[in-house]
Amino acid sequence: QNWAAHPDEPRELRRSTLEEQLGGAEKIVAEHFDRALADLSIEQREAATKIFSDLVTPSGAKVALTTADLALKADESVPATTAILKALEKNRIVRETDPAPGRHEARWELFHDRLAGPIQDWGKEQVRIRLAREARHSAQEAKRRQKQALLLRRLLITTGVLLILVVVAGLVTLNSLTSARAARDRANREKRAAVYFDLTTRANAQLSNRPDVALLLL
Repeated sequence: QNWAAHPDEPRELRRSTLEEQLGGAEKIVAEHFDRALADLSIEQREAATKIFSDLVTPSGAKVALTTADLALKADESVPATTAILKALEKNRIVRETDPAPGRHEARWELFHDRLAGPIQDWGKEQVRIRLAREARHSAQEAKRRQKQALLLRRLLITTGVLLILVVVAGLVTLNSLTSARAARDRANREKRAAVYFDLTTRANAQLSNRPDVALLLL
């Protein structure tokens, strides 16, 4: 603001201005926190969720931990954790503080106590997003399994129908072969009977005149 152009205006931020125009300190801090997190990658934001859960107790109190401790709890490498902490430090979300008594490694803590509330809210939102993502994944997995079961059932039905058709075709073929063999046997029997009848007839005709020939015919 150009105070030289408005020398009579107060230089202190009025409470009414803070509450009515800026939305209050909590909103300002929350918006600042959201902007700081927006500078991180998706992977870094997921790691930051684990880091924040160790820097703030459930009651909202600050906790100071070393980079190595935060990396171990977040299941991240020390360099990756350091990069996240440095980015958050740049946006005044966390800051380095003195080592623990008897230790030499610096610790990290929240830059201000007021950040505890927005961090806890953000953490709850990340849990909600994760649960929703897992629910969507579970629904998709259930749908995929249902589709696989349907395809398997169709395959079994199709296989069963094909098997029945093969059995029926085999029975038809076997019946045809049996019928053809029976017809062949019947024809052979009829042919042999005709030959026998012919020979018998001829033998009877020669019986009175040429009994020797009749015997040969029989």
